[in-house]
Amino acid sequence: MTSNPFTGEEIATFKAASLEDLNDAYVALEKAQQEWSMTNPYPMSYIIEQAV
Repeated sequence: MTSNPFTGEEIATFKAASLEDLNDAYVALEKAQQEWSMTNPYPMSYIIEQAV
């Protein structure tokens, strides 16, 4: 939680990722990397250019 130092009023609340969330993210990234590595360079270039 972040609060205003003068009033003590809550400004924002942030949720931290759990270890399970992090593990799920790594599994998803590993799967995406395997698919991405099989992508033809021309569509890959197009996708990267669209993200910029």
